[in-house]
Amino acid sequence: MTLQEIIDAAVSSDSSVDEILRRCKVVAAQLGNEPLEKWLLWESNGYPQEAELPGYRVWPLLVKGNFMNLAYRVTAWTIPPGAMPNELGNGNPMHRSNDSVSAIEYMLASTESAMISIDLGNLALLLGDNVILGMNCTAAWGEFHRARYAEVLNSVRNRVLDFALALSKEVPEAHEGHDQSIDLPEGRVTQIINTTVLSGSANVVGLSRDSRFTFGIQVGSFDDLAKVLEAQGIGKEDLTALKSALEADPTPPGRNALGPRVSKWIGGMLSKAAEGAWKIALPAASTLLAQAIWGYYLGP
Repeated sequence: MTLQEIIDAAVSSDSSVDEILRRCKVVAAQLGNEPLEKWLLWESNGYPQEAELPGYRVWPLLVKGNFMNLAYRVTAWTIPPGAMPNELGNGNPMHRSNDSVSAIEYMLASTESAMISIDLGNLALLLGDNVILGMNCTAAWGEFHRARYAEVLNSVRNRVLDFALALSKEVPEAHEGHDQSIDLPEGRVTQIINTTVLSGSANVVGLSRDSRFTFGIQVGSFDDLAKVLEAQGIGKEDLTALKSALEADPTPPGRNALGPRVSKWIGGMLSKAAEGAWKIALPAASTLLAQAIWGYYLGP
């Protein structure tokens, strides 16, 4: 297993995230880095309930409920955060996604629904008649957009890609060779893993926006997209190539992946960042490109 094979799989829309993780485990076994091996294991098999989850696996829920009295019925009413009972703390409850990436991929593939519902136990009893005057809550549940699951998959994919690109820069002989071992000082390996995997780019796609990048890209506006990317040091030649890729991939093939030509373009730009040809840190580059391009597809 070469680093190039991992890179190719990470940028390809044809490769599942579960498959990419299995490929990465081969390299992780050579490095013998316990935090990396644990991250790969938990992403592949699911996180234990007591585990501290990465930021891209935790998000607030939109809470809805049904209400009724003797005369009227209200269904799917959005419950404001201020109406949440004190037992839940301030604001809406948070969802913790412990699922394995294969389970998340299956859920995205098996439903076309834009919103995914989460059971909130006895919340209806806690709300009682405190939300709508004179009406009692008969059912309450949480919802989140399916793009949240897409965020998880793309965050994992991007972290593996960032890691493989950074490692290939340090050990170029392992980039192409099939039998080359990866020989790096333990401290340098730990630094790469901490930078690209354990504290890498989170929430890079869909509804969330990284606080480092605030975009106002309107859906389908390449001019807006080009202005954002040009301000981050991307040249006109690369922007022209991106425009051609977007025209070839007018819509993403699914809600959890970009098209093959756009993915290839992103991979090329991340390679430039890893090689120093594009003057931006690798994790920041991954976040910037993913957020900006999904902004082009989805809007601000």
